[in-house]
Amino acid sequence: MRLGCRLPRFSGGYLLKAYIQQSNADIAAAATTLCQLLTFEPNNGSAHSNLGYCYLFTGQQELARKHLRLGRQYNPDMVNCLSLAEACRMGGDTKETSNLLDGMERTLAIPGIEDECFTGGEWLWNYLPEKAGDTESQRNTIRCYTMDHKRAILRISQGMLKAGSGEYGPALEKFRECLKLEPLYRSFLANKLRATAVCGKNITPERQAWMQAVAAKLDDQENL
Repeated sequence: MRLGCRLPRFSGGYLLKAYIQQSNADIAAAATTLCQLLTFEPNNGSAHSNLGYCYLFTGQQELARKHLRLGRQYNPDMVNCLSLAEACRMGGDTKETSNLLDGMERTLAIPGIEDECFTGGEWLWNYLPEKAGDTESQRNTIRCYTMDHKRAILRISQGMLKAGSGEYGPALEKFRECLKLEPLYRSFLANKLRATAVCGKNITPERQAWMQAVAAKLDDQENL
């Protein structure tokens, strides 16, 4: 290597570094890495998507939605749609959340969609913070490999939307469908309920109490 040469910037290296940081629950470091990437490659959809995901964990819902929308614009796949729906739901925008989830349900009904890039790849999902300043919950993660795993995550999102609107019966049906598809997502679902009860916008005290009660049932291995 000649002295004085500037090393080329490789976006894949930044993405891998951020992925490792996120896997280790170092969300702040991952966000910094992704912001660095976007300084020289501002149209990188994966960087926007993952940065939006990081902002979701730090409670910066507007920034999360901004970057997740950009990520979805460049890469309109299922994980980006679900992440954007999560940010919208936590930010209290039930209409956009519903539109996104309904669109995914219709898309998944297309024959052969499981062979398309819309659902492709392995997904990593960190748990959400369960209170302000919580950095421990997000150290727990799940990975999604199969279509059943991915449908189960969609059922969680659909159920959380129903729960946030006070539609408890339909919410429980979605949660039961999720656990039938993947019983090991019980703890992940309980985390979603607790995090939404505490950190979600426009959640009434009654709905907060219901979410906490269902999360406790899940913790105790009770049937829903």
